[in-house]
Amino acid sequence: MTVAETFSTNRLDAAAPPTLDAGSSLIRIDNVSKHYCTRHTRVEALAEIDLDIRRGDIFGIIGRSGAGKSTLLRAINRLEPIDQGRVLFDGIDIQRLPPRQLLAARQRIGMIFQHFNLLNSATVADNLALPLKAAGIKNRHEIHRRTARMLDLVGLADKSAVYPAHLSGGQKQRVGIARALMLEPDVLLCDEATSALDPETTASILALIRSINRELGVTVVLITHEMAVIQQVCNRVAVLEGGRLAESGPVWQIFARPQHPATRALLAPLTLALAEDIRERLSPHPIGRDGQALLQWSLDGSEGDPLSLAALADRFGPEAKLIQSRIERLQGHAHGQLLIAIPDGTLPSVTATHPDVEVLGHVAASV
Repeated sequence: MTVAETFSTNRLDAAAPPTLDAGSSLIRIDNVSKHYCTRHTRVEALAEIDLDIRRGDIFGIIGRSGAGKSTLLRAINRLEPIDQGRVLFDGIDIQRLPPRQLLAARQRIGMIFQHFNLLNSATVADNLALPLKAAGIKNRHEIHRRTARMLDLVGLADKSAVYPAHLSGGQKQRVGIARALMLEPDVLLCDEATSALDPETTASILALIRSINRELGVTVVLITHEMAVIQQVCNRVAVLEGGRLAESGPVWQIFARPQHPATRALLAPLTLALAEDIRERLSPHPIGRDGQALLQWSLDGSEGDPLSLAALADRFGPEAKLIQSRIERLQGHAHGQLLIAIPDGTLPSVTATHPDVEVLGHVAASV
C-alpha cells in the first residue's frame, strides 16, 4: 500500500471556512510581531516577520535558541496569539476566526512535537483515536479503519495494542506523526520533531516526512536548530535571529551563499574544516621555490559541471592537487568547498583570472 492509498477519499464532515484565492501560497505570514512582558522587561519574540509558505513545500524554520522559531510555528495554528500582522491560512486570517471556524481550520493543520506528547495510560490505537473523537467522529468502524491505515503508513501496523512505554523513541515519534495525520490535514507542523532522536532514527523519520509530502502533497513546516535536518528534507528555509528574519529562500541558495552571520554560524559544522596536520604547518607567507599555496574554492551551484578533472586543471593548472573536499548536491545543484594546492609561482596568475578562490596560506611542497 502506498502512502497516498492510506487516506480515504472522504474529508471531514466539519466544513472548513471558505477560502480566498491565495495563488501558490498556502500560508502567508504578513508583518507578524509578538512580544512577551516579564515583570521588568519586554522581550520581542518576533519582529515584523514576512514569509510565504507554498503548497507542497517542506519549509524549514531554523535559528538558535531564543530566535523565535517555536513562537512563529505556533502562530500558524493560533496556539500563540500575535500582537501585529496577519497569518493567512489558505487566504483566511486565522487570527480573526471565531471559535467554531478556528476549530475547523485547526483540523486542517496537524502537529507533531519534540517529546511526542502521547498519553502513557492509553494504547497506541487509543492515542490515535483522540483527534477523531475531539472532532466529533464517533463511528467505531471509521476510527478503527483510519487507525489501521495510519499505523500501516508509519510502519507500526503491529503496535496497535501496545502502550507508549514499550516503544522506542523513533516508534513514539511515528505514532505522533500518525496521530497528526488522522484528520487528513493540509499542513503538518513539526516542532523539533527529530531533536530527541539518534542520527539513524532521525534519518528514517525525515524519510517518512518526505514520503508523506511527496505522495500526499501535505505541506510541511518544521523548526529545527540543525542545518543538517534542513539539508536532508527541506526545499525552502527561513533563518531567524533574535526574533527577526535574517534571510530566506531555496535551501541550495542559502547553503551556497549565506548572507547573514547567523546563517554562516549555523552552517559552520557543515563546512570544510582544514585537516589539523595541514593547519599546523600553514604559513601566511610564501615558503619559497618549492612552496605551495592552499586555495579554497567554494561552489555555489551556478556551475554546470565544475568537478571534472579537465575543469580543475583548466582553472588551477596541470600541477594542481586536490587535498580535501566537501561536496553536496541540493535540489540538483552542487555546492561545497574544495581545498586545492598549487605551486606558489602560479598563484598570481590563478588569483588574477579566478578572483572567487580564497588563499588560505602556504605550505611546503610535501603537502
